Amino acid sequence: MRHVSHSSAQQGQVLVLGIVCLAVLVLLFNRAFWVGDISSAKMRQNSATDTAVYSAGLVQARLLNMLALLNRAYVAHHVASAHLATAASWGHFALTQAERFGRANPPASLIGLMFGPAHARDYASSAKALGLGESLSLQSRLQSAALAHTEFSNQVFGRVQENLQQHFLGLAKQSAEVILQRSYPEKTAASMLRVQLQQRPNTVLAKVAAQSFVADWVRDSAGNYAFLQPRNYTAKNKWVVSARCPHLRHQLRRRGETRLDDKAGWRSGDTLSFHALRSNRWIGCYYREYAMGYAWVPSQQGQVPDGVFIEDPPENFSQQDFWRWVREVAGWDLLGEDANPLASSYGYALAQPLTSATLQPALVLAPNVSAVSLILEVTQPTASLTLTTQSAAEVAYVPPAHVSHRPNLFMPHWESRLIAEGSVPSWSES
Repeated sequence: MRHVSHSSAQQGQVLVLGIVCLAVLVLLFNRAFWVGDISSAKMRQNSATDTAVYSAGLVQARLLNMLALLNRAYVAHHVASAHLATAASWGHFALTQAERFGRANPPASLIGLMFGPAHARDYASSAKALGLGESLSLQSRLQSAALAHTEFSNQVFGRVQENLQQHFLGLAKQSAEVILQRSYPEKTAASMLRVQLQQRPNTVLAKVAAQSFVADWVRDSAGNYAFLQPRNYTAKNKWVVSARCPHLRHQLRRRGETRLDDKAGWRSGDTLSFHALRSNRWIGCYYREYAMGYAWVPSQQGQVPDGVFIEDPPENFSQQDFWRWVREVAGWDLLGEDANPLASSYGYALAQPLTSATLQPALVLAPNVSAVSLILEVTQPTASLTLTTQSAAEVAYVPPAHVSHRPNLFMPHWESRLIAEGSVPSWSES
């Protein structure tokens, strides 16, 4: 009996197994390519997120540096306004001194005899100011310069501050979105990437009143300039004048000061008077004041100088004794040695107002803020899954080497840097 072989019937079984294996390999390769695509997309998104959050931090660092430079410019404009007020006061003072010198009341020779030739030369040198009389009285150039400084301090400064504060976070987010759009030029629809930027703390900037340490900034900065310092000097004659008051002497008093009014701005005044010591049987010893120079430059009309003065002083005392007029009308101390009340009165009567920068509220760091943290989350939906990446940046104050001071908005040393997301501090807003 013969057995017939059936091998031909078993042909094709290996093919089925091969097809199955091939399918598995195709799936594995497809999975590997899919994982590779996802990894590539993830790496691309991580890089784009890092760049975007760093750019957002860089924008905020530049805004903080701009606020610092803005504050410095604000102080500089105030110092310039103080210089202009002082220059106007000195100029008008020189002019009035030249006029008094021309009248010889008192004569330069008497000043030289009483207080030395140097004072006489200074008194006589004021005659050179007569040629500037017209330009000094009009003050056109000084007024034009003062208006330019005032426009920045009183108007531009506040508007720029408000704009930067209002868009502090918005500009950072806008910068991050621009970077992401450039990283994904193929994604034109805004819905392709969802961007969320968080800032910690929520409040970075705070506005402080003009009368707070903003005024101290300005005054301390102005204090560095000798031109703006008080101009007070008293020279005394050595002769005994009267037996009634042997301890008193003739005096030559120079008084001058440039001061910042918290509400009205800078004002400046200068006076020079010869105080002749006299005596009589009715009141004893007293000082007869001879005004030799005076100027009053207020920041607005009607502003009054410090100290004793009268609004409507007489041009001369030919009709009434000086001491009688003081006792009956002026009422100041005839033996006072601190001021030049008659010269101050003449200066007030011939006031030359000059527009001035005034104190404005300023932006500073909010309490307990030393750095700003930004967390950027980018979500990108794909066909099979949604990719989400997060990156963090810190805007920190980095002063130069060997310089140690707290973070502030007066020195432009703010920088941006990437940080690990886990190192972002937690903030509690009060």
